[in-house]
Amino acid sequence: MGLLGAVLGGTVGFLYFTRQPALPAIAAANTASFDAALVAKGADLAMIGNCNVCHTSHDGMPYAGGRPLQTPFGTIYATNITPDPDTGIGSWSQAAFLRAMREGVRRAVPIFTRPFPTTTSPGYRLAICAPFTRS
Repeated sequence: MGLLGAVLGGTVGFLYFTRQPALPAIAAANTASFDAALVAKGADLAMIGNCNVCHTSHDGMPYAGGRPLQTPFGTIYATNITPDPDTGIGSWSQAAFLRAMREGVRRAVPIFTRPFPTTTSPGYRLAICAPFTRS
């Protein structure tokens, strides 16, 4: 009974301390107002990070997600990271994007969801996410 209580207590504690608040959606941005140099830098970072490898399914639209990734914890399906406001990240704020990149927590999912390289690679976080922290 003691072991069961410890496991149950640990599970409840884990869920309590890993809970993150959902971040509100934002209005879709007017892409015509984007700085072309910043967009090009983002495209370069996406290529350096090989984002398309996981976020593009076989014969699918680039970055539209759906690719199954086999893990020891089961199959995880890559998310849509296109600027689509309904199915992608087009309604995400910068804070929501940074949290997903740094902590592996999605905008509207308040529970710990980290099958992302940021959890195991501080170098990845530094190389890919650092440019997004500058104004």
